[in-house]
Amino acid sequence: MDPMNKMISPSPTKCTTGKNSLLILLCTCLILLGACRKNTATDLKPTLNAANDNVLAHRPFIHVFNMLLKAVLDTSLRLTHHAVIDKTSITYDPANKLYSFHYQGDLCLDSVRRFGSFTARLDTSFFLTGAYASIQFISYFEDIHQVQASDTIRNMGTVTGGNINFRSRIDNALIKKDSVGMIRWKATLDHYVAPDITWKGAGNALVLTGGSGSGTTSLGYGFTSDISARLNDYLDCPWIRDGVIGFTVSGADVGSGTIEFMAKRACNDSIRYDFGGTVYHWRITQDFLSR
Repeated sequence: MDPMNKMISPSPTKCTTGKNSLLILLCTCLILLGACRKNTATDLKPTLNAANDNVLAHRPFIHVFNMLLKAVLDTSLRLTHHAVIDKTSITYDPANKLYSFHYQGDLCLDSVRRFGSFTARLDTSFFLTGAYASIQFISYFEDIHQVQASDTIRNMGTVTGGNINFRSRIDNALIKKDSVGMIRWKATLDHYVAPDITWKGAGNALVLTGGSGSGTTSLGYGFTSDISARLNDYLDCPWIRDGVIGFTVSGADVGSGTIEFMAKRACNDSIRYDFGGTVYHWRITQDFLSR
C-alpha cells in the first residue's frame, strides 16, 4: 500500500493515556471526598466513655450509703451483731460502732458481683445531727472494678421539706476499669431521707440523691458531672428508678450528655444516654460497663 494513501487515525496510545488520566483524577477526587467525610464524622467514643465511667463512679458510693442505712435500721443486727441483708454478710461491733460489710462474689440484686469488704465507723447514732461515718474499702471490687477511696458521710440535719440530709464526700477515688484504665473521681453527694424512716424502717423508703463531681475517665478525658434531677432510689429496689446525671467531657466532638435512669414505677436496670440527640437505651446487666 502506498504510504501516502494510508489513512491516519488518532493514536491509540494517546487516547488510552488520556482516559487513564481522567480515571486517576476521578479516583483521587473520590478518595479525597471520602477522607473529608470521614474527618467530619462525629466521634462519640469519648462521650460514651465518660457516660459509662460516670455510672461506674457513682454506683459504689450510692450502694455504700444505702447499705449503711439498712444496717443501722436493722434491729436483728443491733441485737445479735450479725445479719445478712441483700446477700451481704454484715457484722456490728458495738464497742467501736463499727459496721463491716462482706462480699464473696455473689451476684447482688443490682446485677453487680461484689468481692471484698468495706467498713463504716460511726462516732454516734447515725440519725443525730452532726453524726459522722468514716468509710474504708478493703480489697473491694464491683465486678472486675476495684474501688479505692476515702469516703465520709455526715448527718447535716433536717433541710427544707423535712428530709434529713446525709452528705458524702468522696476524695480522690480510684476505680480500676480494666488492666490499664483508671477512673479518677472526687464528688460531693447529698442523700435525703424522710425522718419517719427511723421508726418505719428501710422497707420501701425513698432515698433522693443529688450532688456533683469531677475527674478523669479511664481513657484520660477530663469530665464534670452534676445530678440535674435527683436520683430516686427506693430501698426495696436494687436499681435507681428515676433521675438524671448531666456531664461534660473535655476533648470530645460532643462535649456533653445526660444519663437518665428509666425504670420509673418499675424496678429494673434501664438507663438512657443522650449525646446531643444521639440516644442509646441500655440495660445494665452484669459486666456490661466493663466494656
